Amino acid sequence: MTAQEAIDRADALLPNPVEEAEKLRWLEALDGQLLGELAALRGGEAAQPSYAAESRLTVEPPWDELYIHYLQAKILYVLAEYGRYQNAMGQFNSLYLSWIAARIRAERPKAAPPVRY
Repeated sequence: MTAQEAIDRADALLPNPVEEAEKLRWLEALDGQLLGELAALRGGEAAQPSYAAESRLTVEPPWDELYIHYLQAKILYVLAEYGRYQNAMGQFNSLYLSWIAARIRAERPKAAPPVRY
């Protein structure tokens, strides 16, 4: 999913007055955090991404819906709709935890063979 696709889908589901540039900054910050999580898992360092609307986002399907829930949550927070914000963050957190668990399973080092004496 591209940043623009995430923004368009979030806007279609939740019309709002927030500028597209602000939503792009939110996605950039979120992806920086996600890349940091991956780098920590891999034992390296992550650079902060710099995005344009056509930039590809880090999280792959089926977890990429987390970007839409994150944008909705940020929008609802700005609009002071805190009950709906909590619902959107719950959806985001569920997908985020599922994605990070899948990454840990996929990138776990292979177990060493048992030592026999």
